[in-house]
Amino acid sequence: MRIALVPDPWILQPPGYTMVGLAGAIGSRRQQMRGRITHDSYATFELQRVE
Repeated sequence: MRIALVPDPWILQPPGYTMVGLAGAIGSRRQQMRGRITHDSYATFELQRVE
């Protein structure tokens, strides 16, 4: 499953923080998500569910 999280304007932006979007895919067992940050850095990310 693919997912895209699109940034929205801040209500009150904290100093030093920037809103970024995320685009990636959720694993078949829904235990992890991998993708990239859709901002100038285009860095990658990986999230894993822990219980």
